[in-house]
Amino acid sequence: ALHNKHGHRRVIIHLDLDCFYAQVEMVKDPSLRTKPVGIRQKNLLATTNYVARAAGVQKMCKVAEGLAVCPSMVIINGENLDPYRESSGEIFAFLRKHFPKAAIQRGGLDEFCLDVTAYIHSDSAAPSDMLAAFTSTDDVPCNHQQQQQQ
Repeated sequence: ALHNKHGHRRVIIHLDLDCFYAQVEMVKDPSLRTKPVGIRQKNLLATTNYVARAAGVQKMCKVAEGLAVCPSMVIINGENLDPYRESSGEIFAFLRKHFPKAAIQRGGLDEFCLDVTAYIHSDSAAPSDMLAAFTSTDDVPCNHQQQQQQ
């Protein structure tokens, strides 16, 4: 069995992309980045961006409640999941490209688990190399800088 110096057999990274639906919308329309945004599904706000949260709007509250707290919030219909599925697929492809030895499992559109045990137990990839994949602006999906340059 594989064990690292701490006695652990597996090393798993859990990625949970906070306010994912709102981030997808902000990439499509960068003017939303400075505005409070809520993503509506049925009569609930499935998520809100950080601007809306700073104004006191809770995710998973009723749309009317969110608007009562923040009347200037931009409400986007999030019932069509296609754009979110597409962005999730781009992120999955990014992870496959940068972590080809990792087993990757989805936990939903905005959650991924990467088994990076092979990298941790290898002399060829340091944790700083793995971090560099996330901090590079070259091919990160949903990158604001990349979208603005195109």
